[in-house]
Amino acid sequence: MQNSNVFVYGTLRRGFTYHHLLSGSPFLGDGRTADRYSLWMNEYPCVCRHPSLTRIHGELYRVTPAILALLDELEDHPRLYRREATAIVLNEHEAVRAWMYFFPKPQGIAIPSGDFADWG
Repeated sequence: MQNSNVFVYGTLRRGFTYHHLLSGSPFLGDGRTADRYSLWMNEYPCVCRHPSLTRIHGELYRVTPAILALLDELEDHPRLYRREATAIVLNEHEAVRAWMYFFPKPQGIAIPSGDFADWG
């Protein structure tokens, strides 16, 4: 297996609870999703494909297969979250493909900005 791009939007971002899991992974930049999704907060943040309200803000990392497996375990993929490929825009112009964790249905309170850093 080869290294993969992963886009994180919640507790895996710098300054949040689980970022230490990415500490050895190269940071590729801040970005947002090319498509509109919705960001929700209940016990934890989650992104849903529908309703499509806003672009989701986050960070892009390059991870090894071992780190990807660790993230899958954290996100309980595929039982709770589902890891799916999506387009991420870096620096407002460069689009790249990356894995992102999606939740099957909205739950909790919507974060209208699409940025978990705006929560609370």
